[in-house]
Amino acid sequence: DNLRGIYKVVSVLSNCRSKKTEVWVYNLGGNCWTNIFSCPNFPILRQNGRLVNGTINWLAIDMSSSHYEERNDIIDPLVIFSVDLQKDTYKYLLLPKGLDQIPDNDQLRIVELRDRLCLYHDRNATHFVVWQMKEFGVEKSWTLLMKVTYNHLQIPYPPDRPLLPFCISENGEVLMLVNNDVLNMTFYNRRNNRVEVIPIPNNNAWWQATNYIPSLVSPFQN
Repeated sequence: DNLRGIYKVVSVLSNCRSKKTEVWVYNLGGNCWTNIFSCPNFPILRQNGRLVNGTINWLAIDMSSSHYEERNDIIDPLVIFSVDLQKDTYKYLLLPKGLDQIPDNDQLRIVELRDRLCLYHDRNATHFVVWQMKEFGVEKSWTLLMKVTYNHLQIPYPPDRPLLPFCISENGEVLMLVNNDVLNMTFYNRRNNRVEVIPIPNNNAWWQATNYIPSLVSPFQN
């Protein structure tokens, strides 16, 4: 909680039998857990949470939607479940129009770029697409950041693992994309549509790119 300088832990507890999920928040130093959400129709969380603008955000399958059905041939309705660390509250954020229901093989994911919530996914096995929420919490502020063919990015498709928008320049014009299988870094300039590919040295070695985020607790401890 940046406003009060308080570290918090958010715990999501799911009961597979009752299909009930609860969200609890713990204030470090306060020695107290607070239940902020309990519901049998809680969305199924996908991917790890992303810290953006004082909130933790998950891409989720909205089980409360009237369109949800537990069948493999039905496209699951997707939302973003967001927990506010200052207010200990939650809310749902809608995806850009047309992205709330996409096939699983499009691999929709969320990421934080310069404290802005972003969505990225494969599009029809031909394009890499990134959306950005320019004003957090304002669903009308979703903006298409890039939609570029894999051929133009000089990336053979399909890669075993999806591209990751790793960071963005301060002026918002250049995106750095990484892929652990391709063994290079790709820089895409939105202003002039230019692509620059930089190989990773010692490409016979396994590697993984990770953002450094200052934290009270190491995310790699067992």
